[in-house]
Amino acid sequence: MFSITRYNLFTRPAALAAAVMLLLGSGLGTSLAPAQVLMNELPKEAKDLEVVPHLGEKLPMHVEFKNSKGEPVKLGDYFKDGKPVIIVMAYYRCPVMCPVTIDKMAKAMDEIDYVVGDKYKALIFSIDHTEVPLSAENKKYRYVTGYTKLTEANRATVESGFEFHVGTEVAAKELSDALGFKYKLLENGEYSHPSLMFVVTPDGRLARYAGGISYTGRDLKLMLLEASQGKIADGLGDLFLHYCYRFDPNSGKYVLVAWRVMQIGGVVTMISVGTLIGLLFAGERIRRRARQIPAPAVTNSESSPPQPPPTVVTS
Repeated sequence: MFSITRYNLFTRPAALAAAVMLLLGSGLGTSLAPAQVLMNELPKEAKDLEVVPHLGEKLPMHVEFKNSKGEPVKLGDYFKDGKPVIIVMAYYRCPVMCPVTIDKMAKAMDEIDYVVGDKYKALIFSIDHTEVPLSAENKKYRYVTGYTKLTEANRATVESGFEFHVGTEVAAKELSDALGFKYKLLENGEYSHPSLMFVVTPDGRLARYAGGISYTGRDLKLMLLEASQGKIADGLGDLFLHYCYRFDPNSGKYVLVAWRVMQIGGVVTMISVGTLIGLLFAGERIRRRARQIPAPAVTNSESSPPQPPPTVVTS
């Protein structure tokens, strides 16, 4: 179970960087003078958009969108096979920040050895209720065909697990509120919003989130392992990552937990020493048994030299 914490994207020192990201996403960044970016107060376009993810809380599984084929789907439809889910809130006509956010997610997906659709799912939902399924289809085609792990053998798996959606204003608002993702429509018709990626547990609870451009492929893998409680791990290496790395809320990154590494080292040492001692005892028992087995008795026929055949005397 994940603790419920409040994280404000706009706490210093991240405030100014976040403000610039928001303004770029709204298409207003190019019109700002340097003094405006460096001022103490956030621009009005970035105000009231604090990120407050509801970690550990269940997402609304009933909320309905349309996928890239125009088919109605509920959020809960993606949580029926026990896989963790990546969620990104964006809009497809966004001039800068949304493409950067999705590009970063796609790059991180390329960097990990898990195949989308097989080990996890990646879902993008539009916050713009005026967008249509064709917009989602075009975006899906671009990112699915650019996915480096796509093959003819796994195409159906990838396409089912990497999906883009559009929906009503109510649906987008309900899902965004559940994630703690705030956005607002500006006078120029663009949206101001933070750049974030969310990772959700297989049972639909918000597990972790990351700044849209601040994480790596290893971070994504660790988030997926954490969300699945290690169930999607492939081999001992993944289990080591899951056990020895923990999210540090102060740095916003996964860090190596020294005492857990020491625990594993201690266990490995105990197993190695125990195995060595066991082999030594086994070898000693084998040698002792060999000494206790009596030598085979030597018979007279075996010890006396062979006798020549009798001489036959004829007269």
